[in-house]
Amino acid sequence: MAAGLGVSFFLCMVILILSSPQHSLEPRRHEAKESPKPVLVAQPEVLPQHPPLPMPLKASVLPMRIFRQPYLGFSLRVPENWKLDIEPGRVWVYREAMRTACVLICPIRKASGTLRDLLQSQFEIQKEILKKQFPNLTLEEVKERPEEIEAVLSGSIFGIPVTGKVRAVQRGYSSFYEAIWAPLDEWPSLEMTLESSRDSFESFQSDSLHLFEGQVFQVSYPQGWRVKESRYSIEVTSEDEFNSFLVNFFIYLPGNPTPQEFLKLFDQDPAAVNHVEILSEHEYDEFIDRLGQRWKVIEREVLFDHLSTGRKHGILRGALVSQGNSFSGVMTLRYASIERWDELKTLLFQIENSFRISRPDALGGGTKAVQFPKNLEWPGVESLPTPGTQEDHHGWY
Repeated sequence: MAAGLGVSFFLCMVILILSSPQHSLEPRRHEAKESPKPVLVAQPEVLPQHPPLPMPLKASVLPMRIFRQPYLGFSLRVPENWKLDIEPGRVWVYREAMRTACVLICPIRKASGTLRDLLQSQFEIQKEILKKQFPNLTLEEVKERPEEIEAVLSGSIFGIPVTGKVRAVQRGYSSFYEAIWAPLDEWPSLEMTLESSRDSFESFQSDSLHLFEGQVFQVSYPQGWRVKESRYSIEVTSEDEFNSFLVNFFIYLPGNPTPQEFLKLFDQDPAAVNHVEILSEHEYDEFIDRLGQRWKVIEREVLFDHLSTGRKHGILRGALVSQGNSFSGVMTLRYASIERWDELKTLLFQIENSFRISRPDALGGGTKAVQFPKNLEWPGVESLPTPGTQEDHHGWY
């Protein structure tokens, strides 16, 4: 009985195992595996390309050089490749001919009234002088500080909108009118440079020019310049021979030329001077000197080629007096290289202003009696103090 139960139990287990799906006697079919679904990865959005925005102009000080003029008694810093223009009573530092970016400094002697009076009066004076270039400039937002008053400058120069600052300053016993400006869109980037140049201006006791006393003439000249004298002429030339002041006398020449015809003598030597271009011309009214002689005077601003030293910018003057069928005259020329004319023109004027005929009896060798005044006084020219004298601490303005 027990053996029968064991066999029955064994048979039941076999039947259960064989009837399970994993052990089916039917051939097994290979089920196709389902391929994995692709995983979608988010791609970055591609935005349309635009040109980069312009960087804002950074305010910084441009590289500068130090300019020092010992014979005119001042120094200041000038941005590289900018120009310097020295006039009686004014110093300009500017970027281009239109002067849309500029520093203007005007030392004022014996200023009277308040700084506000000085600011307003000098602004009107400079505006009147420069009305052709700068007709539309105004002052606003005036601010006063101890020993200084400042205002905002606005307007246009040759149609270009500009902005800037104007101020009147008291430094010790000296007063200064100062202005800086630049095109409206360039002001943020140029303001620091303009202020740096303006603030660097220093005045000091100017050095004395050296005095040349020759057989006929005397003249003052800077150290390093050379002086050459003859019985009819004198020439003061810079060490590099690029800049000069010269005087030529003409005694008892036949004829009775007009001032314009007289100046033709200037370019009669094509080996020395050619390609003369007249920028401006002014003929003065006749004047009578202290000796009673009636002089005709003419002045020209000229460009010309001189020998091998290149293109020059200069002031040519002629004065002549009629003597019946003949005439006598004097011609002066002060010139500098194109690049340095604005910088040197006032110094050259000082040299010319110092010129004297110390011995009229020796002029021309003394063989012909000609009554030239010791110092021919050119009309219409502002008389400046002699540089380096005690009569004026700042001899150039």
